[in-house]
Amino acid sequence: MLADDLKNVLEELYRAGAHRVPAEDIDWPQDLHAAVFRALNMQYMVRRQDGAGHVEFSLTRAGYTAIDAEVPWSQILRTRLRDSCRSESLADTLKCKAARRSFDPEPFFILGRIRRP
Repeated sequence: MLADDLKNVLEELYRAGAHRVPAEDIDWPQDLHAAVFRALNMQYMVRRQDGAGHVEFSLTRAGYTAIDAEVPWSQILRTRLRDSCRSESLADTLKCKAARRSFDPEPFFILGRIRRP
């Protein structure tokens, strides 16, 4: 069970768009700032700041779950794509490069899909 302040913070972010919401677009009263820090520490939401100093907030999967909201497919796909890119090891990269070097294009020449140099 979430504290009311924490739940209010997450629901406000959800209503504002839930993903990369500019800090200026969220109206958190002064008394909810402690709950914002708690949500960040509990990883219910993340904070991003670009080089120009603009701050954006996004709900995480844990944040969606905490307020019983459905996680959008776009976030699921982004997370899986990011995780698969991070998990690719050096050995996997070398195997891919070796496979590309040993690729035989002859069947494609025969089918006429690739022109011979």
